[in-house]
Amino acid sequence: MVQKIWLGTALVLVILTTSFYLLMPEKVRIDFTKTRTIFKVYEEGKFVTSGIEYVRIFDGTRLMRAKNRTIDYTILDSKTMAGRISSFKDRIIIEDSYDFDNEVINVENVPISHKVCFTNSKGKIFEYMIDRIEYDGETKDITSPFSFGKNMKLTFQDGYYRAKVYNYKYATDKIKIRYRVTDDYQCFDVRLFDPETEEKLTEITYKDNNMTIEFKVNDTIIGQATLKSHKTYDEVGRVTIGKNRTVIWYEFTDFKDVKIDALKGVEFIDMRKEIFNYSGKEILNESEIDKYIVPNPNYLLSIEKNYSFVYLNNKEWVNYISFDIPKENIIIGVQTDLFWGEFIDVRFNIFENKLDRHAVVVGVSAGFVEEAPQDDPGGSDTFFSGDALGFKDTSPATAGKVIEIGWWAENPTEESNFEVAIYDHDSGSDIPKNIVGSKSATNAKGTDAGWKRVTGLDITISSSTVYWIGVQHDSTATATLTNYNAGGRMSFDTSSTTLVDPWVSDGTVARILAFYAVWEVAGPEDTCSCPDSGDWIMTDNCNITTDCDLQGNDFYCEKNDDVSMNAVISNFGNIFSYCDIFCIKTPSCFG
Repeated sequence: MVQKIWLGTALVLVILTTSFYLLMPEKVRIDFTKTRTIFKVYEEGKFVTSGIEYVRIFDGTRLMRAKNRTIDYTILDSKTMAGRISSFKDRIIIEDSYDFDNEVINVENVPISHKVCFTNSKGKIFEYMIDRIEYDGETKDITSPFSFGKNMKLTFQDGYYRAKVYNYKYATDKIKIRYRVTDDYQCFDVRLFDPETEEKLTEITYKDNNMTIEFKVNDTIIGQATLKSHKTYDEVGRVTIGKNRTVIWYEFTDFKDVKIDALKGVEFIDMRKEIFNYSGKEILNESEIDKYIVPNPNYLLSIEKNYSFVYLNNKEWVNYISFDIPKENIIIGVQTDLFWGEFIDVRFNIFENKLDRHAVVVGVSAGFVEEAPQDDPGGSDTFFSGDALGFKDTSPATAGKVIEIGWWAENPTEESNFEVAIYDHDSGSDIPKNIVGSKSATNAKGTDAGWKRVTGLDITISSSTVYWIGVQHDSTATATLTNYNAGGRMSFDTSSTTLVDPWVSDGTVARILAFYAVWEVAGPEDTCSCPDSGDWIMTDNCNITTDCDLQGNDFYCEKNDDVSMNAVISNFGNIFSYCDIFCIKTPSCFG
């Protein structure tokens, strides 16, 4: 008896007495038996064999024989799983697992995956063999992906010690791939499928002020990608230097089916017009710096960089070991090592289309940063002992306060104190002016090299505003060094024992100092204020950050809701509260 089950609009499960097969009518058929999987493609009105899969295990040179084999399938809402379990001596088990998308449209996604898992097989050899293939070339080693006759394609994971296609004169042609099983439980990914003729994109269209790219085939939109790492298409992203930094990311949406091998790669374009070309060990005088600033020979040229694809999973970047775009919405990014001052245009290549209108980033370990640098900035050395130095930078568009300031000590020296502060800008003289808020005056440098940090700061700043990051460092018997890059603007106050207010400048030079300030987004503005007199009766939503003196009057909270307060209410009479008050300031909102 034959039973047919339509799994979706284009995929059918056909159940026979001792086997079953999955079918896309007039496209592909995959038969599952206890010993093999048979792939067939539709040609000239009938299905013809395009490859027969065998999963084999060897103990040395001896082929092992299974004691028992079973096949089965499981139908879920969105997918169907087909499998084969083979049992051998010594409790060795091989599980063949195929996944099928019930709503599949493209034949190249049948199946969407094939995983072969081994239990208790450590030390054995796994051979994946495809027999009865059509192949006209020479016997040779192959790599993944590999295409052969009847429009078939094979992908297989790395780690094999042999992968070869064989052209026999008097036998059927074959592919054999061998892996050594190194763990008690180990899985391998292999997939044989019939790819669609590669889609040729006739058009990519930029929209939403160049932030979103639509992909079209024959004027039909097949999906889109939106730049999420940048706020505007022409923004220069500032990414803290280090290894495996995620520099750009796109959100891929509205793809109706999986797009196989759609991510073709990433190109990096060097955007630096000039470079600081100095490799000497001597510390340069201010007057010597300019002669080492030279035109960049790689400006606007492609440069080689190692990279990897990642995707966002529960707010963490995870390796994306695929070149496909799934039909589920996904955020895919690019990770690469980034050094200080590196200025690159990062161009995704999708469907052989380079997305070249945006995604420019600069590697930073100086100025305003969202994340404190951890790595050696790798800049040139300059003396920083008994001086106060200020470095000019513009706060980001959403910055509201500074919570940490740090600087780089290049060499180990004696213990000493340093001070940090944010200065506003004297636009007339282009130097620091007055301290914003207050300075942090007592901070032990320690005796080792590395980043010196002051955390727990709460310095209110304005967005998109020029400021100076000021650091003063006491003298050490061994001259302390810090790092810099060419460019920017630095003001110095020599022989300084403290950060003075207002700033006193002994001169300026074009330097980007390895000084940073970690910023945070501004909190909500006050929506209410402390009354000038009388009781305070709170009846509406209220956010207040300014401390309040009630002058002996009473406080009433009559809201039927929660209230959060980031202020201290003092000198109050009685408190009558009919709401839950959450105090952001500690230990209490009332003091």
